[in-house]
Amino acid sequence: DTSDAIHVNITGPITGFNLSNPSGIIAGQPFALNVLNAVDGNGNPASGIIRITASTGGGEAPDGTDPVIEDIVVTSGSGSEDQTLYKAEPTVVLTGKLSTNEAVSDDTNPFTVTHAGINSLAMSGVPATVAAGAYFLNPITVTALDAYENIVTNYTGSVYFTTTSSSYDLPY
Repeated sequence: DTSDAIHVNITGPITGFNLSNPSGIIAGQPFALNVLNAVDGNGNPASGIIRITASTGGGEAPDGTDPVIEDIVVTSGSGSEDQTLYKAEPTVVLTGKLSTNEAVSDDTNPFTVTHAGINSLAMSGVPATVAAGAYFLNPITVTALDAYENIVTNYTGSVYFTTTSSSYDLPY
């Protein structure tokens, strides 16, 4: 007696994968990081968990907000998870490593996280006191900041100074 052939498809652990390359990332806005082409030693789509870390950049924002970096669950060769970075900086690199074998890894290409929109203005160089009618000895600097205290480099609006004193007029 004979029987029909039985085909058993057993995939092994992930032996290779690729991370997507993020672009257009804005501080505080989640973006999808994808694992693609995760395969086992026979080239079959494989499953597992890829641990994500920031290997270059990707630290806390100037206001102390930590990045939200999530591991990626890979099923049948691919997976995706939102990541959120808050520090505006160039050349960020994220690294993915297989949770069960850190030798299996991949890096994103370096990418830039740009600041979010303007949230506030910060002044520096303001003296504690000034005699009436005297000029400030040093210049005052006004810096545009986003919600995470990254410097907003493309602010082109105007800044006006006001006072609550009825004794003084400031130029507009």
